[in-house]
Amino acid sequence: MLNKTENDMEKNKMEKLELKRKIYNKCLGILENNAETARKTMNEIQIDANEAEQEHDVFDGSRSELLRERDIYAEQLQKAVDDIHILKKVSFDGLEDKVEFGAVVITNRQKIFIALGLGKVEVDGDTYFVISKDVPIYKAMEGMNKGDSFEFNSMKFEIEDVF
Repeated sequence: MLNKTENDMEKNKMEKLELKRKIYNKCLGILENNAETARKTMNEIQIDANEAEQEHDVFDGSRSELLRERDIYAEQLQKAVDDIHILKKVSFDGLEDKVEFGAVVITNRQKIFIALGLGKVEVDGDTYFVISKDVPIYKAMEGMNKGDSFEFNSMKFEIEDVF
């Protein structure tokens, strides 16, 4: 049987995993929405391009312009799909104890989720900055633990929690 301290620790761990899951789901929703928007727009443009081909002569550039625009949305769709694959690599098997991919990092200045560059997301009334491992602030804190501090842009950050 678990004692009260072990019960509290287990409850705290479950709460942190649940928060991490909420942040993850918010990010996944954004990416899925981006993918769906790009897919719909791309399909609508393709339909317009097909109609333009039937209505205009071969020297009319409107179809070519539509196809270029369709290709732009195809690239956006592919990026969203690629980002979803990256996000799905986040583990929920346990809590991270150092700053690494998939970690939620709470500092004295901001809350950060390390996955991919999505910017700010709101979860449970708090703002989390969703960043990739490629950004300079990540490089400044990579591998650090709760209680460590680092400097970034002439500001001192203290890591209050990592999970």
